[in-house]
Amino acid sequence: QDSRSLAPRRFSALVAMASEQQFADDAKIADLVAKAAPGWFSFEYFPPKTDEGVTNLKKRIQRMKGLGPLFTDFTWGAGGST
Repeated sequence: QDSRSLAPRRFSALVAMASEQQFADDAKIADLVAKAAPGWFSFEYFPPKTDEGVTNLKKRIQRMKGLGPLFTDFTWGAGGST
């Protein structure tokens, strides 16, 4: 199999693991924004298409977390195209 066919499954497994965990800071985005001081920001990520992309995304999320975003989210294509 080429790495393009494995990446969506690896990424889905990563998201599933994260969604099964309960974090003390889990909150709805609307609640976070309502309580946030002006000047907040967030990061939006796109699902990687290759195994190398999954590895890169994990590293990037860790680096960007240090900047203190209010939240991060993932953008999925219409109809599950990504």
